[in-house]
Amino acid sequence: MNADRFWRVRQALLGVEKRQRKVAEVNEKILNEMIAELNRRGLQHLFVIFYPSWAYRESPDWREVLIKRVLSENGERYLSTKELVSEDAKRLGKNPLEYYDATGHPTAYQNRLITNYIKPYVVSGGEREIGK
Repeated sequence: MNADRFWRVRQALLGVEKRQRKVAEVNEKILNEMIAELNRRGLQHLFVIFYPSWAYRESPDWREVLIKRVLSENGERYLSTKELVSEDAKRLGKNPLEYYDATGHPTAYQNRLITNYIKPYVVSGGEREIGK
């Protein structure tokens, strides 16, 4: 039995998929209610999706897919810091993992990169596009 098949069988026996589906359902309801509340109040908003360093080593996991899907379905603006960091790292010839310190937290450089990217949007009260 290969390792991937063993892993899938183990996950199924432990009920991981069922629990993951339940967690995804709850999180989707929370996101939808949060969006509805922001819109009811007429608040200008922008969602920023932050990522742990391990997210750069793997393909998108169910959490990232869920969040982006719910935000897109609701027509919400969002910034994926993973995409921003990946683009910056490619431009500078760096590894995205260099944007995290030894404890796994974003470096000051990553924080400035994100801040500078969204600053025009925030300062304009949402009038300008993100990153413009």
